[in-house]
Amino acid sequence: MTQPIALVVSDVDGTLTNPAGIVSPANQREIRRVMSRGIHFSIATGRPTRDLQKVRESLNLALPVIVSNGTMVEDLATGEIIHSLQIERSVILTVLDVIAKHDVDAVILDTPQGWIYQVRNAAGEPPPWIISVGDTAHRIEEWNSYLAEERAVLKILVEGAEADLQRVEHALATVPGVQITASFANNREIFVAHAGKANAARLLATRLGIDPSQVLAIGDQRNDIELIRWAGIGVAMGNAVPELKVVADWVTRSNDEDGVAHALAHFIPDPLLASDE
Repeated sequence: MTQPIALVVSDVDGTLTNPAGIVSPANQREIRRVMSRGIHFSIATGRPTRDLQKVRESLNLALPVIVSNGTMVEDLATGEIIHSLQIERSVILTVLDVIAKHDVDAVILDTPQGWIYQVRNAAGEPPPWIISVGDTAHRIEEWNSYLAEERAVLKILVEGAEADLQRVEHALATVPGVQITASFANNREIFVAHAGKANAARLLATRLGIDPSQVLAIGDQRNDIELIRWAGIGVAMGNAVPELKVVADWVTRSNDEDGVAHALAHFIPDPLLASDE
């Protein structure tokens, strides 16, 4: 007999939120219904915690959340960092050296404090590195010296044209200790090899005493593939990339058609509605 679902883990962009970046009323209702039945609900996103304000306002999440592509698990209620995997400084420098040899639109470092980024200007020349913390930003003239101060970097993002990104991904394939994925069509994300949404979700499930067979996971991009494979039930959004749909157990509606709500209603039906049928 199939075990009942005890934990739902959902991606955010392109999955939980609609194209306007909002959790729809239908998704909110279904998530609250599921949680009212004692089923745990959490999110697994490529975004850092500081980018989740809209989601936090829409959902009263009781569980720790998986952020920065599984490199960190954080309790939103207390701010406790339950799990964190940072890229070693030597690896950061190697990755940045490889990226510097390719024409990309932006290089962005995700740190617990803020973004460190370098974006090409109209002339194609990158300006000095900039660190943005909240609403403030200041320039970094030389990133090597800045990183020498034991800065924590969770992941490195590269943005640009697909052909350029493919070249960067190919070049980084020889760098040990890192893995590469994508969370949007115009980016690549680099983080430690043993991180990822699936490994973080496994940690969360173990913490709750839940078997993987009792987990329902929903996503839409390459960085969700391992999570969808690992979960007992893996659901791809209707707007998901083809690679994800291939490994999913089921395909729901798109994120502008309340796909999360549709999946929850399908796999965790309301017993009251079922008795009326």
